[in-house]
Amino acid sequence: MSYHVDDDDHSKQNPPFIPREDPLLKMFHHNPPMYPHMPPPMHGREGRLPNLVLDDDPSRHLFDDLLNYPLQHTHQFPSDASHFVLPPRHHPVEHQHKSNWRIVSSVNLFKLAQENPQVDLYHGLSKPSFCPTNNSYFVCGTEEQDSYRKNLNILIFGHVDDHNNITSRFTYRLGDYVRDIQWIDTTHIVFAINQKLGLVRLNAADLTINDVVMFPEFHKDAIREICVSEGNTDLVISGGFDGNVFVTDISRLINDIQRNEKKSENSLYPCREVVGSVQWHPNEPCLASCTTDTGTLHIFDIRTDKKRAAIVQDTQRRELFTHCYRDDTTMLLGYGDASIQPYDIRTRKMMPMFSDVNQKQIGEIRFNYSERVFATFGSPQMSLWNYGNEYSPAGNCLFVPENSELFLSGRYKTSGDFRRGTKTVLVTDSIFLRKTMTTILGRAYYPVPVYADIEKRASDLLTKDFPSEKEEKKVAWTGTTANGVTFESSLVSKKDGSVLGTLAPKYRHKPTGINFSGELTTKRDVKVEAKVNDVANVIGANATLTLQTQAAAKINEPPQLFATVKAEYLHDNFTGSASVDFGKLEGSTVKTAAAVGMQGFILGASSVYHVGVSELKELDTSLSYQAYDFDATLYGKLRSNEGRNENTAGLKYFHALNNQVSVAGDVSVDLFNPAKTPRLTIATVYRPDGQSTLKLKADSDGKVGMSLNQKVNNNVRLTLATTIDANNLNGKNAAQFGATLNFTY
Repeated sequence: MSYHVDDDDHSKQNPPFIPREDPLLKMFHHNPPMYPHMPPPMHGREGRLPNLVLDDDPSRHLFDDLLNYPLQHTHQFPSDASHFVLPPRHHPVEHQHKSNWRIVSSVNLFKLAQENPQVDLYHGLSKPSFCPTNNSYFVCGTEEQDSYRKNLNILIFGHVDDHNNITSRFTYRLGDYVRDIQWIDTTHIVFAINQKLGLVRLNAADLTINDVVMFPEFHKDAIREICVSEGNTDLVISGGFDGNVFVTDISRLINDIQRNEKKSENSLYPCREVVGSVQWHPNEPCLASCTTDTGTLHIFDIRTDKKRAAIVQDTQRRELFTHCYRDDTTMLLGYGDASIQPYDIRTRKMMPMFSDVNQKQIGEIRFNYSERVFATFGSPQMSLWNYGNEYSPAGNCLFVPENSELFLSGRYKTSGDFRRGTKTVLVTDSIFLRKTMTTILGRAYYPVPVYADIEKRASDLLTKDFPSEKEEKKVAWTGTTANGVTFESSLVSKKDGSVLGTLAPKYRHKPTGINFSGELTTKRDVKVEAKVNDVANVIGANATLTLQTQAAAKINEPPQLFATVKAEYLHDNFTGSASVDFGKLEGSTVKTAAAVGMQGFILGASSVYHVGVSELKELDTSLSYQAYDFDATLYGKLRSNEGRNENTAGLKYFHALNNQVSVAGDVSVDLFNPAKTPRLTIATVYRPDGQSTLKLKADSDGKVGMSLNQKVNNNVRLTLATTIDANNLNGKNAAQFGATLNFTY
């Protein structure tokens, strides 16, 4: 892989440092050693890492049968790339961000830090890392992987003050995307850029970049995660898509570069499966561990002279994406179905599993040991958990609306790190860098959702997964091709005996950033849609064009063709949208919606206006209060249909009692008919584990519903539901049945 060295004139930028002629020689001959507290690299037999001898007390060794399974690995230095130094591209930026949120806030680092705000950069940030000796400073990278734009990736260096306001200090242009990054000490940062490791050396006085050194390439595919040993910061473990785990001695590698050695060596642990996470044992500096996506946990000794077997634990579950040590003897395993599995290292047994109901996938687990709290990151949000004798949720935060294109695409993810010595979590996601939950046990507030999602949690619990209410039998299949096209297809058997088939492809064109989708049904209805996010580089400004045909009621009549144009704007404390359609025989319809909120309170309204007959068809209003564990929404709905008016007011409520049980209720009153009895619906859901969900529902009309959603395997889910009319048990339709079978590949 080649890297471009920028030859632009930086004389007018007042750069934070002046590049030196030979930074590596000055690093080792004119400056103190990088790690003066560590012994020099050993020069014994080839491939040997520093022999970190534990004391002889056998009680300290948790793994008496551990072996250094790794094999020695030799890699060649490219003849023209013994080291690689990049010049500065950006000077310090001193913009200050003021947040309107009391606890949860967002800051767009791209606006603060980019030299050119018009750069078309996809907003994906890597995991952040705090400086271990000064928790005011952090660094993260960007993950733009598109081949046309990956040379726009940058390192972002930032500062967090005592009030958790974030300031971007400066950025540094790279030639590829950053997979992971970790601060070693005050003046050194190691990062994984695609399939290479690199080292950033900073000036101790002002923490500006001195030089960047790229190491030889020994991974054959992209690196997923790296981890620096706290017991010996010379050692970095890395794992990735090539199925290999490498233990690299940074001091020895740079020594070899300095001496112009043609070869250098590090230790290799071959997993032969995609490696999702790597960790060091918190108190045993020679013990490392890794997990694979196929569900295997490896724990091994890195010493080349210890002949003890590694622990290889098959968890019998796929999508094991992450792990993290709770203490010396227990680690937590995180899975793609949002379940968390404690593992006892001493007994090598799995302990009772629990599920993070706020997540769909868990990609990372991070601990704050001083506060006895850990965080889960992944898709679609971040969750906090207390731990001790048991595990209990402490809060969560969702940063994007659940119906947004980014959320639905499956590309949205979160990552983060605890600010050492504080109760603050720094969260990066696919859009922004965010700080959240300054007080961990304090109340967290959501960003304002689009109007349709204000009461989503209550509505989903009350109506979702009850196919029996329509007596539907449905089979659905979702799959993604190698070039990124997603197909969703379904067959639905309806109450009247008809069968409706649907095929819906989706595709994101990366060079232009346009999202294309379509839908074709057996009723001969066709819909094609194109959506552009961040129009004119305005974050949150989206535009959608939809072309649609509807089959005529009679076979000999032509289908109806019409188009819809929609514009929307999404912000942390405001969302708004407007759409208009053209070409309908009955005339155009204008739809608008808006929501504004602060500190949990949200006020919203939506309307549907029929231009053809100059009539307001629908008007909805709502006032809601939302927190991480409950929602309460007052709403009003006005409907006008051919002179018949309907006016309804009501209250919806949702409460997550714990991580397994949630309840919801809806009570409504017909204002045009006050004598009519108010309608009440209540529902509850129980999630005993990450495999199944049980719902119960009842309303004031005497109907009782029950639904069971069961995970058959990693690709199949089955939903069975029944609805019983308690007031008509002897009637013809006293019981109704529905089922849904979902396949995902």
